[in-house]
Amino acid sequence: MIVRDIIAEPLRAHQGGNRGELNLKVDRLLKECGLGVEFGRRYPHELSGGQKQRVAIARALAISPSLVVLDEPTSALDVSVQAQILNLLKKLRTEFNLSFLFISHNLIVIRHMSDRILVMYAGEIVETGLTEDVFTKPFHPYTIALLSSVPIPDPKTKRERIILEGEVPNLVEPPKGCRFHPRCPMAFEICGWTAFEVLESFKTVLTSGRYPFLTDGVRLKELTVENETTFRALIEGAVSDELLEKIKQALSSEKNRFDGRSLRAIKEVSKSSGASDTSLEITLHEYSRPLLTKLDGDHFVACHLTSRSPQGSSGMKEEIVMTVAKQQQLV
Repeated sequence: MIVRDIIAEPLRAHQGGNRGELNLKVDRLLKECGLGVEFGRRYPHELSGGQKQRVAIARALAISPSLVVLDEPTSALDVSVQAQILNLLKKLRTEFNLSFLFISHNLIVIRHMSDRILVMYAGEIVETGLTEDVFTKPFHPYTIALLSSVPIPDPKTKRERIILEGEVPNLVEPPKGCRFHPRCPMAFEICGWTAFEVLESFKTVLTSGRYPFLTDGVRLKELTVENETTFRALIEGAVSDELLEKIKQALSSEKNRFDGRSLRAIKEVSKSSGASDTSLEITLHEYSRPLLTKLDGDHFVACHLTSRSPQGSSGMKEEIVMTVAKQQQLV
């Protein structure tokens, strides 16, 4: 299809009209989007990336929408063309009285284009607010880490970059509670860890060799998950009260390691002795899913830290940077 037919297609489908009327509307849209009428006779392979994007914008505006969804509209364009397209979009937004739902990983573009921001992680909104509020007073650890990647246009100024460990979760079976908790350096006991997540870290403490008194004195026979907040460890032989305290101390010291953070969810470790072996019951704190909570004005965040961080976003940022640095040293 030539460009003229590509732009006219939604007009034919939704509004109809004769060819002369359609051509007039297409010519007007081409001019509004910065292309000459002669581009209507060209094929897409004869256009540059920026020109193709202008055709896509003209096609989207053909039936006079009130809302336009733009999914990474500048990702395939070089920086100079990006600026032209963004300025064109801002002009068209005013002229056509449009609202944009602008989806992008480019935070500089988001700040330039948006009045309000929704920060999403693994399919859920974690923070939302007016653009300047989110950029100048971020609260959620993911937002803070995300904004730390934005370069500052000053060679003399350095930004403290926050590198998140771990991997993006499987969205078919997302993490419980807060979906960010497996990667969050600030996650604590109620953020979402289940027995299945804590079990492996618990096993590592007993068998890694970092604690010789446990490796020599504790022979782990079996780990069994009873439910999301309880699992059992079957230990060969008797476990004295003194050894149980050493196990608890080891678990506590491992909580500050990145790969041992799930141990923060442990609420209690108790024992029951059998005929020849000892069963340890590990009970976890009940987790919950954080809901969007109002910080101030029109600024909302979905994070359990809202109940634990009275120092505000600036203090949070410093604490996250220190926590990440400490964990990187431990790992």
